[in-house]
Amino acid sequence: MATAKYPVEQKQSLAYLNKSIKLMTETKFLLQTMKHFQRFPKYEGSTSPKGDNITEQEEQYEHIKRLFGVLEHSFVMFTKHDTYCLLLSIPESGWDEAKLTEQLSGLLRELHHETGLSLSIGIGKPATNVLGVRHSYTEAVNAMQFGYWLKRKQFVQSYQAKDIGYLFHMLPHNELKQFYEATLNGLLQVTDEHEKKELLRTLNAFYDTQCQLVKTSKQLFVHRNTVVYRLEKCEKLLGVKLKDPAESLRIRIAIAIEPLLLQKD
Repeated sequence: MATAKYPVEQKQSLAYLNKSIKLMTETKFLLQTMKHFQRFPKYEGSTSPKGDNITEQEEQYEHIKRLFGVLEHSFVMFTKHDTYCLLLSIPESGWDEAKLTEQLSGLLRELHHETGLSLSIGIGKPATNVLGVRHSYTEAVNAMQFGYWLKRKQFVQSYQAKDIGYLFHMLPHNELKQFYEATLNGLLQVTDEHEKKELLRTLNAFYDTQCQLVKTSKQLFVHRNTVVYRLEKCEKLLGVKLKDPAESLRIRIAIAIEPLLLQKD
């Protein structure tokens, strides 16, 4: 899949999109951004395949463009400061986020294996015009920053995929921890680590299945009576009714906070 080559000075801004592509109303575009923190290794035992005058960024640019050429979506690639950007053309009917995320993750691994370059990707929402592309760029950058905040590496983070956890990163870590410990205090006091883990896992599955006992037991691969026993113990330890709307909301929020606390720690 070929893409047009643009002079380096044109790769530095989103502004050139107005001249290089014509956005049509019947076409949707998806903006993804890529950024790295590791320097690109020099070729050993030979000069750069593009010649001595090529810059490190240009060398990275050509590698990324070549490797990502296997994508089923046509794209325009450019750079903005130290960020590589791909503007993908997607069908009007939409795009398969899970499929694209999996494919991009594979390309990141392949790129790292070939060159040692460690990239992460943020994806914005689909756009149909230049203004929408600018918004998509901002969303892609925000999605990428969220992935960095979670201390992930070589990740693909979609703006559409962000959940309630995205809101928590704006709150102080100590306040999140205090809320988590205050809400689940009784459970957290269980000394048997295996039992504590199973109780929390059961509680999470119970809420994930909209408090359906049969579905919870199937999800955990345990007997229904085991689920009932664990939930009754959770209620006793927490001192609340698990189906109470206000209490269930607090518990679900606490459960959502847990992985963020682990990432931070």
